[in-house]
Amino acid sequence: MELTILPRDFTIYNVLISMKSFSGKLTFIIDVIIYIILMKQVNIIFPIVHIKCSFIIIIFIQL
Repeated sequence: MELTILPRDFTIYNVLISMKSFSGKLTFIIDVIIYIILMKQVNIIFPIVHIKCSFIIIIFIQL
């Protein structure tokens, strides 16, 4: 993965990696989220994906 292209996603990526090691059941969902973050790099779509991923992370932390 070329994380250097996505400096804004680096903190989100670190959170996802720590969550992946925390609970393996969410591995598939987290991989899908990482895939969306890496693939949807359009300026209009990116903020929407960013907000959705932040919201999902909040839900995962609360579980």
